[in-house]
Amino acid sequence: MPQNFTQADLEAIAAIEAFRALSPEDIRKLARIGRFIEVRRGEILVRQGDAADVLYYVLNGRFAVQVDERPGQINEIGRGEPIGEIAFFRGGMRTANVRAKRDSLVLAFDHDQMDELARSAPRFSRAILTSLAERLAEATPRLTVQRAFRPPHTIAIVAAGNSEVPDRFTDSLVAGLRRFGKTQYVRSGDVPQRFCPPAIAEPHDVTGWIEAVEDETPFAVFDTRGMDGDLVRTLLPVMDCILFVAAASGDFAPNQVEKFVAEHCGESDIRLVLLHAGQTAVHQGTAQWLAPRAVKMHHHIVPEVPEDTARLVRFLTGNALGFVGSGGGAACAAQAGIYQAFRERGVHFDIFGGTSAGAAMAAAFAHDLDAEEIDARIGDIFIARKAMGRLTIPRYSLFDHQPFDDALRAHFGETDIEDLHRPFFALSTNLSTGEEHVHRTGKVWQAVRASSAIPGLLPPFYTDKGEMLVDGCLIDNVPVRVMHSISAGPNVIAAFRLSKATYFNVAYDELPGRWQIASSLSGVLSRRPLPDAPGIAEVLMRSLTLSHDTELAGNDRDVVIIPPVSDDIGIMSWEMHTQLMEKACLHTRALFETGGAKENPALSAILASAVFS
Repeated sequence: MPQNFTQADLEAIAAIEAFRALSPEDIRKLARIGRFIEVRRGEILVRQGDAADVLYYVLNGRFAVQVDERPGQINEIGRGEPIGEIAFFRGGMRTANVRAKRDSLVLAFDHDQMDELARSAPRFSRAILTSLAERLAEATPRLTVQRAFRPPHTIAIVAAGNSEVPDRFTDSLVAGLRRFGKTQYVRSGDVPQRFCPPAIAEPHDVTGWIEAVEDETPFAVFDTRGMDGDLVRTLLPVMDCILFVAAASGDFAPNQVEKFVAEHCGESDIRLVLLHAGQTAVHQGTAQWLAPRAVKMHHHIVPEVPEDTARLVRFLTGNALGFVGSGGGAACAAQAGIYQAFRERGVHFDIFGGTSAGAAMAAAFAHDLDAEEIDARIGDIFIARKAMGRLTIPRYSLFDHQPFDDALRAHFGETDIEDLHRPFFALSTNLSTGEEHVHRTGKVWQAVRASSAIPGLLPPFYTDKGEMLVDGCLIDNVPVRVMHSISAGPNVIAAFRLSKATYFNVAYDELPGRWQIASSLSGVLSRRPLPDAPGIAEVLMRSLTLSHDTELAGNDRDVVIIPPVSDDIGIMSWEMHTQLMEKACLHTRALFETGGAKENPALSAILASAVFS
């Protein structure tokens, strides 16, 4: 049946890569024979398991590709791209769901319409086959490669609570984005007249305008201040990223626009930005802001401190610098030396995370403590307090956990993770579910305690929900993957690996039984000393923290630093903390100075970031 179409529709068809070589008459044939379909945001265009009997081309809008068995989206389809072309030509069933992320417009062809096009416009068939071959050639090398981070093209600024967004924040944000690419700043006065009250145009027309803005610039910031409410409700569902911005001291109850976003913008990258009057490593009251909002991440910013907004920009553009600390017992004191060496070079990290003792080090870094202070606290916890050196009746563990808990409370206080000025996470193993447990909220000391609960040495940490949490090294001793799920990187990864095979001069037959051990400890009826074999703590820690190459693999932007730890350093050798820190600092400085940075592009890029800090 003949259908109406506009010159804008013809231009959208002609802009599709597969059709750029076609004549204007062929383009009109496509428009006459195909079907224009409007797809509202959230609607499923293609459903997994259905017959693949229609081929679609996206004229404007954006779609998410999802598989029933996997969480999240596995791909994204934008303007000018086909949907379901392989299954359509091969025949069979759809292998994924395709759902609109924006109000969209597609051009659809069934098999009969394709046959008609092949007869009336032979060049169309050749264009389709050429385009399909090019897409397959482009996609094949990426089949085994992790999907790259995609920065948001469109970012909306929305006032949260009862706050007003200050100009100094928006100006700083736009200026920061412009360092990573051309950025268009769209305010109420820049909105085309046809989208202003009293009549808002069709949503897919607004989508077309936004995509035209995207064509002109990598980043577009839409400042919703002063915009008509109907237009704001039309714009927000098609934004890639929405920033809720509020004064931290303001009313934390969500306003009407935030409630609309919660209901209609689940696919957007929603972040909360809390503005503070003063600079400090720890804030208060963040939990009450997060409780009524579902946000991907929150950011603490002092508008007068340029580095704070620059940090937000790095997260948005996929350039946030992370520090990942692995487990390793006493050897983790070396991580403070690595951190100190980078700080000396002016490198400031944006996010910290770790496993086991590496989580404790990451928490200290997030508190903005310097290496000397961290070293002193290690000495207090493990030497003065002997927090991991007090045996107990082995009903729940070998060591009494209370001195360790008391030490963690003394040094981390009752600080909540979400109140830290710079983000932090810790990884533990959930024995109740058999899955990883990523701590991004709650008490810092409890997250470190759970992540460090070495099975057998310390009792598990139990949550209010009754979950049993133990050392994260059971699942991932080097949590790079967790870091990448939060931030694209790059990252400095501080890890440990056995430098060479370690052998023990122990005669197995001479290992004593319980009565021999008891008499030896009591000094009664014993003349033979116990063999010099590793104890329970060292065997457990060696088993749990052995890092493999696969664990250490980040991406080509990450830098793995393995500090020198001599073979005589045991897992419980806390008395060596200062030497470990100093030696690791010297080792890292040497990497900077002896040509390692020049030979390692990722390290060079991280060091170069110091000039912007």
